[in-house]
Formats: sequence, structure tokens, C-alpha cells
Amino acid sequence: MANVDNKDKVAVIRQRGEVRYPRKAPFNPPERYPERPFEYLLDKTNKAYPLVREALHRLGLDADKYNTPSWNPMGEFIRKGDNVVIKPNWVLDKSEHDLDALITHMSIVRALVDYAWIACGKKGMIQILESPIQGTDWSNLMKVTGAGKTVDYLKEKGVNICLQDIRSECFIERDIINLAGWRVKFFQRKNISGTRRGFVDVNLGHRSMLDEVKEKAGRFRGIQYWTGKDASNAHNSRNHKYRIPREILESDVFINVPKLKTHRKAGVTLSLKNLVGIADKKEWLPHFIEGTPNRGGDEAPTQRDLHVRVIDALSIFSFFKRFGVSIRPPGVEKIWRKKIEDDLKKLRNVRQANWYGGDTVWRMVYDLNMILFHADAKGRLHNRQLRRYFCLIDGIVGGEKFGPLNSVPKKSGVVIAGRDPAFCELVGTRLMGFDEDQIKTLKNIRKPSLSFSSGDFNRVKIVSDENKWKRLMSEPDKACMHFIPAPGWKGHIELVNNIRKSRSQ
Repeated sequence: MANVDNKDKVAVIRQRGEVRYPRKAPFNPPERYPERPFEYLLDKTNKAYPLVREALHRLGLDADKYNTPSWNPMGEFIRKGDNVVIKPNWVLDKSEHDLDALITHMSIVRALVDYAWIACGKKGMIQILESPIQGTDWSNLMKVTGAGKTVDYLKEKGVNICLQDIRSECFIERDIINLAGWRVKFFQRKNISGTRRGFVDVNLGHRSMLDEVKEKAGRFRGIQYWTGKDASNAHNSRNHKYRIPREILESDVFINVPKLKTHRKAGVTLSLKNLVGIADKKEWLPHFIEGTPNRGGDEAPTQRDLHVRVIDALSIFSFFKRFGVSIRPPGVEKIWRKKIEDDLKKLRNVRQANWYGGDTVWRMVYDLNMILFHADAKGRLHNRQLRRYFCLIDGIVGGEKFGPLNSVPKKSGVVIAGRDPAFCELVGTRLMGFDEDQIKTLKNIRKPSLSFSSGDFNRVKIVSDENKWKRLMSEPDKACMHFIPAPGWKGHIELVNNIRKSRSQ
């Protein structure tokens, strides 16, 4: 098993030359590496695979055997016969800007599968699992990512692998009328098969981070207006429940493959926030507490204007929490979306805690991380860590501004890897140019009663092929990439601005 020093390391590896992903599944490596698990045709355009390989090397995994046929870097945390779950960020199947800025690229996942397969062997199992937002078309997602073709190819090579949409529900959306600029849309919540092994309801009880604000549980809200109050059904003075696929709770190893991007509600979505995708029943996930701070909520700094509340209320008509209809006159949707963005820049008419003052999302995110590390196959909690963990953040093309669902591409050309989720989150946050003291998923890292990180950021050791990134902890203003935050966060989390303020005081 890996020593403590390896667990404290975070690798930051840069892509040389033009920043890009390969485009052709199954995303084979560009060379015949000596440790290859099977023979393959080369894909000379694949510049992502070598980054993953170099990250494993820089972390010092199985260092003595590097570049030999017996090199097995993931063998330090994956044993023969292990059940390995890989969780990418495949939140959506389309984008206004560039899908590469929204989701984990399959070329990154392919490289991780190869090394996981070397480690777990033919008696092991690799499962790629994801629970995207309800409106995602899974068939199209498999097509545009190349995931379906890649997994089929790996099966032909003898890899024991499966790929699952673990949602039990999706939203069907279609136009009833689309004429002369008028759009009438129909929405339906539809039950789908979900996980093959079923789900387990895990109750954190008083160990939940939401228990600190349990007196407000009646005002917990999710992100869907028509199901928003359902969050209160899963959380109250005694219970804090989450529905988790049995496959995750039965796994031996969890490989987390998030995206490097901004987030409207959390500031960033990296290793910690990516675990929202392991939960079914999205309506159970509290995202904010209804009301303004002076009324005990965190939904918005001030109440929305009356006309805005009326328009929001009329934006969709729902029936029995199963169906909905929306009506959009010509040009209104585009105008209204622009108004929302303009208002956010001024912190006016904020909706659903899309601002730096939100105090709920980080609690829900911590709960999911505690479950991942400490819940057994029956949903019972243990003080010890039950499964081994590895994280690799795909930042070759990152996402800035309107994340997580409408990110603008940022060609960062990096991957970030490590064994501690909060350490990877910290390095990713610094690299983006944000102040971790203003990101609540990092600021509160010592609070959970069931730990999922050492929480001691002084122990972080960055290993990199770029000297400037080794100084991210000591001189972050000289090494960061200056991502533009999401509206509602701009002017509050930028590291350079905060360093200047502190130096002037």
C-alpha cells in the first residue's frame, strides 16, 4: 500500500503544445508503453493518455518499476480481484459553448481504466457509473463522449467492465408548439431502470452536516422548482437521508474523475462536489435554505423584486409533480436569461443560492463524501474508512464563468491527481486563481465527524513538471490561471484580489 508521503502528494501535469483532446474512440495511447495491458493500434493524436501516465509516475506510485512491463502504479491502492468504481463528471450531453468545458473527457477515463485493469486483474471488476442531471439524454451522452464505443472495445479486449446510468428518473422535454418564435414545452418526470443492483437509503442522522441547521429543515429546497420542497422530506430533526447505488457501497476502490470548472452555488466543482453524481433522488439534495440571511436563509442576499417572483412562478406550470408546461413568447427566453446574468453581477434577484453567501451546498457535499468513505453495503456508518480512493481532475479544457451547466472553455492544459480529495480540491482551486478561504467546501474541511481528508493543508506537497506550479501553495498569485468566477462570485473569491487587499491592510 502507498506510504503517507504519497497520500500527501498532488500531481499537476501540463499538456505541451496545442491544448486539445483526441477525437476518436476508443482513445488508444499514442505509444506502446511497456506496461500495456493488451495490444492496440496507436492513436498519435492522444495527448491526454500520457498526462495521466505522467501523473501516476510523479506521484511516486510503484516508482521502482516505472517504465518496465511490470509497472503497476494503481497497485498501491487497487488489489487483485477488487471492485473498482470510476465516477466521471458527465453532468449533461450538450452545451451552448463547448461540451469539453462541461464534462470529463473519455480519453482521461480510458487511461484510468487501463491502469485500474492492470491492478485489479481478470478477477476484478471496473464499473463506470454516473447520475447526470435529469434532463440529460443518456444515449446521446454515450454517443458524443465516445464512452459507449470505448467500453465495447475494452470488453473485446477482455476487460471486465460495465457502464451504467444510475438514475431512477429522468425528465423528458419536448416542444408542443415551436412556431413564429412561440415555444410551448412539455415536461415529464419519467421513471427509468436505474442501477442494476438497486439503491440503499443511507441515514447520516446527527452526523450530517445539515444537522447544524436542522431547525430550518422545513425550508430546505432542491434545485427543481416543482420538486423543491421534497428536500425537506428526507431531512428533519432526526433524519438526513441520501439514496445511493448499491454498486458504490459494495465497491473496494473509488476513482473520482471530476472536471476543473466553476460552479454557481459552490464556487468550484472539483473532487468534493463531483460526488453529487453518486446520489439518486436529486430532489432529496438540499441546495439552499429558503429566504434571505436576515430571515435565516441563504437563498439570496436580498429578496427578489415582486415582478421577478411573479415571472419565475409562471415560468412553468406543474401538475401532480409529474408533468409541466412552459410558454415562451418570441424572444422572451433570451432576454430573460440575459437579465438573470446582469442581475447576478449586481447580486440582485439572486435565485437558488447562486451566490457566494450560500451555506447549504457544502453541507450536502460533505454528507455525500462521508457516505462514500464510511458507509458499508447496507448503509451502516463506520468510523474507519471503508474504501480506497484516487482522484484525477480533468483540466485539459476547464470551464469558467457560467458553470456548472453553461461553462465557457478555458484551455488550461492540465490534469491534477492525488489520494486525498480535499488536497486535490485545494490545488485545483488555487490553480484556478481562487481563495480557498472563500470556498466553503474547503474552509470547513475539519468539521465533519467522519473524516474524508486529513484536513491539514500544510502537508500538501505538489509534484509537477512545471516549477511554477510547485509554488502554488507559497506564491499562488504568480502561478495561477485566473479563471473567471461564476456570476454571483466574481469580486469575492479571486485570490490575487484578496492577496492585494491583505497586503494593503
